[in-house]
Amino acid sequence: MRLLAPFAALALLSPASGPAAGGRVFQPGGGGSAAAASSFVQRSGTHLTLHGSPYRFGGANIEWLGLSNYGPAYSTPPRYATHAEVKTALAVATRLGARVVRSQTLGDSVGCALCLEPSLGSFNAAAFAHVDYALQQARARGIRLIATIVGDDAAAGGSGCVYLAWRGIDVPDCSLAHMDPFFTDPQVIGDVEQHISALLNHVNVYTHVAYKNDPTILGWDLLNGGGSPPAWTKTIADYVRSIDRRHLILSDASNAGLKNVDACVSFIYPHWHQGLAGFAQPRMHACARAHKPYIAYEYGWDRTNWPTQRSFGSFLNTLLHNREVAGDAFWALELPTRPMPAEVTDPQLAATGESGEWWALYAPARATLVNSAADMSARTRLIRLHDAAMASTAAARR
Repeated sequence: MRLLAPFAALALLSPASGPAAGGRVFQPGGGGSAAAASSFVQRSGTHLTLHGSPYRFGGANIEWLGLSNYGPAYSTPPRYATHAEVKTALAVATRLGARVVRSQTLGDSVGCALCLEPSLGSFNAAAFAHVDYALQQARARGIRLIATIVGDDAAAGGSGCVYLAWRGIDVPDCSLAHMDPFFTDPQVIGDVEQHISALLNHVNVYTHVAYKNDPTILGWDLLNGGGSPPAWTKTIADYVRSIDRRHLILSDASNAGLKNVDACVSFIYPHWHQGLAGFAQPRMHACARAHKPYIAYEYGWDRTNWPTQRSFGSFLNTLLHNREVAGDAFWALELPTRPMPAEVTDPQLAATGESGEWWALYAPARATLVNSAADMSARTRLIRLHDAAMASTAAARR
């Protein structure tokens, strides 16, 4: 979770390029099993489908499945999540009814010793093995995963800033929202494509399936928040599609007219002035005009976003009953055995800044500087009911 890059704030116009109607459906390769675990989630018009039937989901964000302490700031350097942490987190997500888990570090970690790409053009087999394990465990539970290609790096301001530094390009105060040369420099674009090639062609040591062929992956999130400029998005989406013909490619609604963008994504955070009516709904409508599905792949759940349980429940009902919404996922699931992400000690800062004190959802619930355990527990129940309802509304459309 971070503020959107500035391109996501561009006016959302009717798409001018690519097919504006009709669903392009990618078919699994010949001889594939019809079982759900071996079928790809696909797009058919404004809806998602799974082996021919409508597919909707409620889900969760668990950023650290591939690499912990990389996105939100921690007091300790990056580390790999233990197998026990991965198994427990996915088990909790399953109990909440999550059909999809988004985890940025499954595809994005660059510039650190434990990263997928520690240095330019050098790839880390040990790091990939941890992503492999998360994929294998998700597959065993029937969970689909969304992986991010360019996302957060607390140490550098964003992984795009790491790519820029590798090429000696200095951007003062670089961040995901402020890294303009990242989107235009030909060498940097080539470096991103090199990372994508290594990622999509990697063969899982547990399942022996290349990521590009693994239906456990629902789709590739090109940039955290979706807000990349159209020219860069087209280049990167076309490159992903040249390697991977079957997975969904996700971006902001301003890119919905691009041929190889399959679904629109956005945040919904009243906390960051990215609310439902003024921020998300125009993106939903723009996406629908492009005849593609919309996914709220990060939404805030706590009292700094929705002051009461009633207002939070009303928000979830709005998503449920909006046929333009194919799926959603709260930010972010944590475990009581793990440290508080982006921890602060000032209660005022905890409620207003970037801190897990307001956005970390623990199951079982625990009190934070912002949320009481009782309120967290009640809102967790609302999420569980919502996730079940999202799945049942898909079933009802068959």
